[in-house]
Amino acid sequence: MGEIRETAYLRELTATKQCELMFALKVDIESLGTLQEEMRAVRQLTDTVESLLQHIMNKIKHSIKVMKEQRSDCENKEVKINITLKKSSSRKHINPKMVLHDLINSTRNMEFQVFTQRFFVVVNAPLVKEMKLPLILYCNYSVQPIRLSMLFAENSVCQYSWYKSEDKLNWTKIANTYKYTIDDADIGHYLKLVCVPCNSILTGPPAEIVSENKVERMGTLPTCPFEERHRFTTEKLDKNNFRVVSYNILSNRYTEAKEQFPYCSPQTLAIDYRKQLIAKELTGYQADIICLQEVDSAIYTSYYKNEFKSKGYQSFYHRKGNKIPEGLTCFFNKSRFKKVDDHQIIYSTLIKNKSFTYLFNFVKSNVDLKESFMKQLTSLQVTVLKLAWKKNEYIVLANTHLFYHPDAELVRILQVNIATTYLSSLCGKYSQNGEKVRLIFCGDFNSVPTSPVYEYMMNKRIERSHRIFEKTRNNIDLSHNFQFESAYGKPKYTNYTDDFKDCLDYIFVEKNKIKVDKVVPLPTEEELSQHQGLPNDVFPSDHLALVTDLELV
Repeated sequence: MGEIRETAYLRELTATKQCELMFALKVDIESLGTLQEEMRAVRQLTDTVESLLQHIMNKIKHSIKVMKEQRSDCENKEVKINITLKKSSSRKHINPKMVLHDLINSTRNMEFQVFTQRFFVVVNAPLVKEMKLPLILYCNYSVQPIRLSMLFAENSVCQYSWYKSEDKLNWTKIANTYKYTIDDADIGHYLKLVCVPCNSILTGPPAEIVSENKVERMGTLPTCPFEERHRFTTEKLDKNNFRVVSYNILSNRYTEAKEQFPYCSPQTLAIDYRKQLIAKELTGYQADIICLQEVDSAIYTSYYKNEFKSKGYQSFYHRKGNKIPEGLTCFFNKSRFKKVDDHQIIYSTLIKNKSFTYLFNFVKSNVDLKESFMKQLTSLQVTVLKLAWKKNEYIVLANTHLFYHPDAELVRILQVNIATTYLSSLCGKYSQNGEKVRLIFCGDFNSVPTSPVYEYMMNKRIERSHRIFEKTRNNIDLSHNFQFESAYGKPKYTNYTDDFKDCLDYIFVEKNKIKVDKVVPLPTEEELSQHQGLPNDVFPSDHLALVTDLELV
């Protein structure tokens, strides 16, 4: 009988309610040669052991069939496949009718055998599901996985090793850290990261990823159009005036698909390049409040947070839906404001609150709408600031990035209705004792000026007879009680790509409480049309920053 030398991994996939068994099969089959294959068998948790083993057998049969088709000289005789799953201690077969969920949660010390190859079965061992490195690697910048997804692992105890090579054949170890700072000696080398996933009890199989390109040196940063905009923000504001920026800075997650921005070179699309331009642009505006959308959590933590802290800003970050590693950030000048509160709401979660029963009942009564609305993790970031130069006065700062899909106008109007309803209640809470409260609502609303969202914000109401409800059963009107003004009005472009050019971004203020003193002019159409689209080497995002000077009324 074969000696146990290998490990098979049995895991519960809670997100999909499935079970998987993974193992490296390597057996010699008479007259055919060696069958060598990484096997992965997946069944529902409600399936049985018998079902799992039969699934594996079917996979092996298929592989043997392929081997036979590739060999013209082999005998076409049936290959007997032997598969067993036993308890290691008693050597008794596992009950074939046992449900896989019960197997995972009640059985340990199992051994699995295929032909003569025997495996220890490790239950719920750590696993690297996905690991990816940046496409472009620049020296003198740190590198870490831009995507890292693991099961049953604790990042603090996982083992990381970095290697470099000029030919992807001969590798030299250079670090044992999660993050590696690339230096000049690495120029012209590929990098490889090996991760051994671990938790406090178990160690999983190692995974590795090799960079697509060699390390290179970044050139000198160019002069950019936003530097012309800085002429309007040479002075900081004081007294009752303050400057606000809203900017979708383009998440690195959405630049990974090469077809997304084909007109932009990988070198200028790289986050290490773009983040410097973004920081330079934002710094030059000398704003008191900055609201950003599509901020990568790793880049916020490793770069933006400290970069702006050194310039006198305090900041808060929230992942989209508390899950997706890009989200919303608020920076504010801590010499001018004091933070009272910061938090995030998720529209598809808040709608279940009893104060939104009217809206939830409407969503539930329309099957397609419910499916589309409830699966979104779209969020609203709220920061409450107290003015340092005035007593008992507050700024409620809202920041959002509404659902993007072009056919989702109804989802967006519901999201913004939840936002304004929630913000109205919050402003009421802070004004109970005579304090003055002013709302500023920033974001990428993914809505053009002719959209129902813009109509709702400016006209305070969307009636049940509106065209947006024409495909639904509706008995509700949507309204809010704010007197909003769009600081920029309806600019022609705030988003400019090769296949879409229009206005999607706004800074809404309460015009009865806040006066718009000026806005920093956006780049002209002539400037934008010099490029096929944004981003490019001088525009770091596909959106444009909105910058406005406001005055308290």
